[in-house]
Amino acid sequence: MADKCEIVDSCPFFEIFGTAKSRLKKEYVEKICNDKSKCKRIGYVNVNEKKPPDNMSPTGRLF
Repeated sequence: MADKCEIVDSCPFFEIFGTAKSRLKKEYVEKICNDKSKCKRIGYVNVNEKKPPDNMSPTGRLF
């Protein structure tokens, strides 16, 4: 089983772009956040050793 992201509820991207009940957040959680190895935000931290921009989505797209 994949590792679910432990910070999804406090993710800065969702604090800006998605409320707890938004369709956007539900879709991202279903497709990306339930398997944190797919999250480009976490990958960004691993590569750059700093947090990604708040407007970077879990897919890596900047809004």
